[in-house]
Amino acid sequence: PGLKVTKEFLSSFHDDMLCRIAFGEEIRFPPMLLSGPPGSGKRLSAKLVHKELCALHLCKGPFTEVQTYAELKDAFSDEGDGIVSKCVYVSDLYDRPDPHWDVIIKKTLK
Repeated sequence: PGLKVTKEFLSSFHDDMLCRIAFGEEIRFPPMLLSGPPGSGKRLSAKLVHKELCALHLCKGPFTEVQTYAELKDAFSDEGDGIVSKCVYVSDLYDRPDPHWDVIIKKTLK
């Protein structure tokens, strides 16, 4: 019964990606932001998304967990392979008390 939203997302995502691959369509996967209270399954959801991306051969990079902005920058410094080059999970951004995620994501995509 747990992670209902994640399971529904992964099911529709899987079907959508298979159709896109079959028809030769361009595949894009923008950054995801998972939010919720401690213990709500954010880390597990992120790992399940990474596992699905790897199963579809869309991501060949590792699942990386970071806790500081410096670690986040380092995670994006290496080039990856595949449509999704890597999966980075930010468990807590200890050195940024109230991060502006839109700004941080834009910086890491450069």
